[in-house]
Amino acid sequence: MNYSDKVHLTINYNTKFKCLTSRRDIVYNSSEMYSVKIYTVRIIGLLALSAFLIYLGLVITFQYVKDTASENRNESIQFITSEIHDQIIELKLMNNLIKLQQYLQNYARSGEVEVYKLHVLNRNFEVVASSDISYIKKKLLDESYRQVKDRSRSYVINQVIEGENIVECAYPIKTSIFTDSKNSLNVPEGEVLGILLVWRKLSPINEMIHSSYSSWAIVIVLLGILLVVILIGVYVNKFFTNLGSIAGTAKKLAAGNLNERLDFDKNSEFGLLADSFNQIADNLENRIKETTIVNKKLEESNVEKEKQVSILSQMAGGVAHEIRNPLGGIRGFAELLKNEISADDEKKTRYINYILDEVKTLECLVQNVLDFARPKPPCKGEIFSEMLIEAMANIIENKIDVIARNNNKKIEFGYKISEDASEFEADAGQLRQVILNLSLNACEAMSETGGRLDIDISRINAEALKNEFAAGGDNAGKIINSGAAAGGYIKISVSDNGCGIDKKIMDNLFAPFFTTRASGTGLGLSICKKIIDNHGGFIKIKSVPGGGTTFTVFIPGA
Repeated sequence: MNYSDKVHLTINYNTKFKCLTSRRDIVYNSSEMYSVKIYTVRIIGLLALSAFLIYLGLVITFQYVKDTASENRNESIQFITSEIHDQIIELKLMNNLIKLQQYLQNYARSGEVEVYKLHVLNRNFEVVASSDISYIKKKLLDESYRQVKDRSRSYVINQVIEGENIVECAYPIKTSIFTDSKNSLNVPEGEVLGILLVWRKLSPINEMIHSSYSSWAIVIVLLGILLVVILIGVYVNKFFTNLGSIAGTAKKLAAGNLNERLDFDKNSEFGLLADSFNQIADNLENRIKETTIVNKKLEESNVEKEKQVSILSQMAGGVAHEIRNPLGGIRGFAELLKNEISADDEKKTRYINYILDEVKTLECLVQNVLDFARPKPPCKGEIFSEMLIEAMANIIENKIDVIARNNNKKIEFGYKISEDASEFEADAGQLRQVILNLSLNACEAMSETGGRLDIDISRINAEALKNEFAAGGDNAGKIINSGAAAGGYIKISVSDNGCGIDKKIMDNLFAPFFTTRASGTGLGLSICKKIIDNHGGFIKIKSVPGGGTTFTVFIPGA
């Protein structure tokens, strides 16, 4: 990239920045706020669903534990009651109330099984034996006892007796069991003789599970979960609101409003982020101001340089034109002298040939200066790619032969033409000059090492080229973005695997009169670039020091 391209790049960047700063009034619109709210609602919805599932799981688990505990408790007290009942029957204690009384008291005090109190009721629901003698002769009237007597079925219920939460099992005593005492009791077989009551205190866990406090505990847990969801929702809403504010401020900065800053509480989670963001914005503003100043200076320098180049071109063209006429005279007189000198006088003939060779060299230099100072507009016509390459092949192969003889280095030459690029429109003479100049330069680059020269002509559509180069701020990006070649471009690549080009040299490669060769004029590539520019195209260079160079020319392919 030469100095002119650099200036164009910085000026293009400055123009883009001015266009951006003209839109400083862009605001964080309602659609972005709506997006933030949508995110918040989604997260709160997920949290609420999670809370509901947790609560539902707790309720189901609690109910399962409650049912399991009740089932175990019922089975346990029924087993104890059945065991006591069987002992009473086996020992025939229903015929001897004194022994029955002693048995119940001893069983309650033994501690083998934890029971609160044991009672035996007669058919009139009067206590006839009890582990607590204060209950004897008392009537325990309860509708459930009547159900036991009438249906001859046991049951288990929870009751509060004497301020204690107990579980009670009522078990029917039937006559069919008391075979030896049936006649003495004078009761029909199958009749219920009495009811065995077993009371057990509820364990603290069972008491808590079966109390009304458990329902309140579930309600409290639900309220706690809802409170957590609400707090998280508030925090999430604040988080996304702050995040939206950051995104909005970033968009405003990107749009060129460099005065935008974030303002968060220093002690909040976003305080440190806001400080870093504002620092970046400050640095960006300072850098853009510095760039604007530099761009302005480069723009002024570029205008001055273009004036100088224009004046120099006019002067060079005038001087070249004035020199060309005397050179014609010198060449004419030298040829006359050559005809006058005897063929045997080798010394004078050699001198005349020197004069003619140097005149020819000067004429080429003058013509190059004129081509650069006063470039001819391209005279476009139909070009056949195969014929174009064949017309240059002899010159290129002759250059390769000279290098092979002088330096003993072999250079291979090949070309490739894609089917869709076999015909296109351009100025055949000027395009031949460009390709030949690039090819001969490639041969010079491989003169000390040898290698391979390849010419590749193909067609590339505008869209593919736009994806590759349009983002650039140089001349290529400007041409592609203009859409001047909607039909595509002809791509001509000249590649070698020579010594490559140093980056410092590449920056000045197309500058007028810049050359790295002692015999060069420094105008060849400058003229090539002007020819390509006049065709509405551009040129790209890819080079690796020690790995070769590729010059790629793009011209509109109508």
